[in-house]
Amino acid sequence: MEDPPTDLPLEARSAIFHEAPDPESLRPSLAAIEGALELSDLSEATSLLFELPSDQLEEPDVLALRIALAHHKGHHRKAGDLLEQLRVKSPQHPLCENSRGTSPAD
Repeated sequence: MEDPPTDLPLEARSAIFHEAPDPESLRPSLAAIEGALELSDLSEATSLLFELPSDQLEEPDVLALRIALAHHKGHHRKAGDLLEQLRVKSPQHPLCENSRGTSPAD
């Protein structure tokens, strides 16, 4: 908190977290990226993806968004590469099951 209330005790003005934040905290960011893709605002979707923590870029839900963005931009080979990463990471992901037997084309 940048400007804590003045009546807040000094020891309550900061916190140290001993565990990493729950990945669910990414949901609002992912929803914003999905929204930008739905509106075909590719530059906004790209910017929002760049704001995600680098260690989250390989998460299945993020990979799915990266695949969608690559397709929207016409980068079908890149989308295929990302789909292969998704298949390795999460073979049961709906995107993997929907694309069985298809091959990306540029």
